[in-house]
Amino acid sequence: MNRIPRKIALSITFGIMLLASSCTKPIYIYNGVRYDSAEQVHVAQREDGQRLLGNIVPTSSSVKGSAIVVLPSISYIKNNYILWKGAPPSEEVSNYIATSVYNQMQIRAECIKLRRIFDRTSVIDSDSPENSASNEDYAIISMKGADGKGGWGFRKKGSSSTVEIEMPSSSLPPLTIINIWLENIEKMAKTQ
Repeated sequence: MNRIPRKIALSITFGIMLLASSCTKPIYIYNGVRYDSAEQVHVAQREDGQRLLGNIVPTSSSVKGSAIVVLPSISYIKNNYILWKGAPPSEEVSNYIATSVYNQMQIRAECIKLRRIFDRTSVIDSDSPENSASNEDYAIISMKGADGKGGWGFRKKGSSSTVEIEMPSSSLPPLTIINIWLENIEKMAKTQ
């Protein structure tokens, strides 16, 4: 099993920095490294995600049924997840941040698929993730939590309520965080 550096946990969640003012070209910093473009950051982010995905072990007892993972679209992220203080940023900057957030969510969706918690798992983007309906037995939805921060919800077919999936402490190693989160999803599917 590959060891994942601790800094990947922070980079997947918080490691994206952007230094910009209205008069200068943005400076992109990811995982403590300076990049010349947003695309270079996104490549590095995807590489970190691939290392994480390479360590996901399938469950020994999947839940019968299908699941859908609902991710917010990039436009939804730009309009609902990102809050700006002061003047709004350029389109380049807002696209960079929204794409970075989306990439993080997409890595989580891939973790669910690789863990094989459900017989079948598909992933979709939505301009209204909290209100997405599906014919799948289970839905895992990326959404804003009660505290206004990003979170994940779980809904079983036929239920009108979405239950927040508990997130482990960010002080844990990244693979541990992901594995606990996946175990929480599995427990919810088996008990809901």
